[in-house]
Amino acid sequence: MRVVVVGCNGFIGKAVISELNSLGIESIGITKEEFNLLEDTTSLKLKGVLRENDQIVFTSAIAPSKSAEDVRKSIKMADVFCNSISELNIEQVILISSDSVYGDKGGLFNELSACDPNSFHGLAQISREIILQNSKITNLAILRVCAVYGEGDTHNGYGPNRFINQIKNSETIKVFGEGLNFRDHIHINDVVNLIIRSLKTNFSGTLNIVTGKSYSFHDVAEKCRSIFSPQTKIENSGTEGEIIVKSFDISKINETFPDFTAMNLDAGLALWKKQV
Repeated sequence: MRVVVVGCNGFIGKAVISELNSLGIESIGITKEEFNLLEDTTSLKLKGVLRENDQIVFTSAIAPSKSAEDVRKSIKMADVFCNSISELNIEQVILISSDSVYGDKGGLFNELSACDPNSFHGLAQISREIILQNSKITNLAILRVCAVYGEGDTHNGYGPNRFINQIKNSETIKVFGEGLNFRDHIHINDVVNLIIRSLKTNFSGTLNIVTGKSYSFHDVAEKCRSIFSPQTKIENSGTEGEIIVKSFDISKINETFPDFTAMNLDAGLALWKKQV
């Protein structure tokens, strides 16, 4: 097989390309510098690169989307991509989406949970899903990823990535309010592992890419400090709004890939510490 990674310079895309290379799987990376998906002409340009029976990992979006304009751009990128493959017999498309499609709200979620985004980012992600679902793609996998952490992060998102960056910069770890909101965090290696498994099995359908274990941001900060820099102080600042406990049922991951087990947060942070 040949795997095409659209958005290969992002956090996930770059890690996927690296793993494909290490496995000896033929792959090519599509960059936004060479293929600007915000331009209609890019669909024809991309069509000249793609070929029959490719498998495609599509990561491109404005992430995180923070405005209506970001949402429009993410929609445009997905639309231009779909136009580029409209006349090709693509073996599989894996769309990297986000758990934000369920909304920033508490509860126990699975793949059948209602999508009810209440943020620009969630709206952008569900829009991308709808566009690809209504295209001519015959074998579509939608992987909804929770917060991803690890070496190579490009977003500095609130949680392990930001806390570790603050430690690296000799700053205090800043936690909103008391840090009582709970979220699931997954290591980049586990995300890549599940993407590769999805490619090898030609998986289609929807899968939440999560660990099934949620932690409060207070506990995340304590773990980051303990593993990376015990002398670093944790500072509570600002407010965290409504306390939300968001968690996931991982039954479908267990059924689909029964020999896969995600790293817990301690193991993931310890691995990251070895890499830096």
